[in-house]
Amino acid sequence: MSTFSQILTVLLLLFLLQFSSTIRIRGDSRNLDDYGYENSCRDSYIIMSNGYLMSSCKKHNGKHIDASINLNTYLEITSNGRMNTHSPYEAYGNFATQCENVTVDDHANLHLTNCKASNGSLVSSTYYIGSKIYNDDGVLKWENIR
Repeated sequence: MSTFSQILTVLLLLFLLQFSSTIRIRGDSRNLDDYGYENSCRDSYIIMSNGYLMSSCKKHNGKHIDASINLNTYLEITSNGRMNTHSPYEAYGNFATQCENVTVDDHANLHLTNCKASNGSLVSSTYYIGSKIYNDDGVLKWENIR
């Protein structure tokens, strides 16, 4: 390989690496860091009665709007009282009704307090949802249905 070809190859690789965090959703190029749930939504909370995550999420125009996603569709409490994800095509998990309290912090962590295990014990844990949820122009979506 000639020196010119080597230089051209290195430049092409550098160019591709620079844009490696860009993803395509419905034909739009977006920076994953800008539209991840953790970086583009604020004032989040959980409605315990139905498992909805409520947030104020940024749209492409820069404005924030109210957004929600039903986490019961994707999360469940296992027999040992810990969080588990499942397919949205399976039965609902009703995770929120199996815990005394569920909160979400500014770093996209769900804090589950006193979740009921099958042996009757109560288990508390933390589950990171920032890698599972993304913001699609103000609409919260679960990662496995992109």
